[in-house]
Amino acid sequence: MPTTLDQLNAATQAEFTALLDGTYEHSPWIAEAAWQRRPFASVAALKAAMARVVDEAGTERQLALIRAHPQLAGIDTLLEVVEQAVIVPVRIGRRADGCGVRRG
Repeated sequence: MPTTLDQLNAATQAEFTALLDGTYEHSPWIAEAAWQRRPFASVAALKAAMARVVDEAGTERQLALIRAHPQLAGIDTLLEVVEQAVIVPVRIGRRADGCGVRRG
């Protein structure tokens, strides 16, 4: 029997996470965090809340999420792009800070 939105909205955090197991494979932390954003008026609102959790998770957690899904096509290329876009500017900024150069 399919899970209803009413069941999800009434569930404890553990139940909610179990009911959504596999939504983000190997990443139950997303459902755990989305639970705090209840009640959901629609399935679209639930999906948006889970996407926001990922968006707000920070670079390291996002990279861990990507790495947990090795079946993604071009994972090495994707990781390289993400690391270049996020990690390299941070390293450059740290070097600039250490040289007495101000950013921005």
